[in-house]
Amino acid sequence: CALPILTLEKDDAGQPIINLRLPFYRAWAALGPALRKSSFEVEDLDRSAGRYFVRFVEPGEQEQGWFGWLFTGDDDSTDLTGNSYEIMVVSTEDTESVTITISAPPGYELAKGEAEKLLAVIKGNLS
Repeated sequence: CALPILTLEKDDAGQPIINLRLPFYRAWAALGPALRKSSFEVEDLDRSAGRYFVRFVEPGEQEQGWFGWLFTGDDDSTDLTGNSYEIMVVSTEDTESVTITISAPPGYELAKGEAEKLLAVIKGNLS
């Protein structure tokens, strides 16, 4: 049985991560288009460090229904539009896969569940 190529799970510290069973160069090439499809605007990037600096922009009208759960729902949900994030792509020890994480810029904290929601959107657009 083949291992799944793409999973959303928690790391040892309990933080959400995407595990992508691809070498870095292929994962990096797939992540850029996935970010655009996921309503992220790439503000800057550093391929050698494996970092994307992005801002979440409001989805277009046709995607609004699918993304609606990001903007409504439980009482602790917040509108994520306009928020900036850093996305890290890190090769695993075997270099045959990467982990993808998302964090807030220095001085800010992610709201409860924010990282998991955003990574789930990115995961849905990775191909």
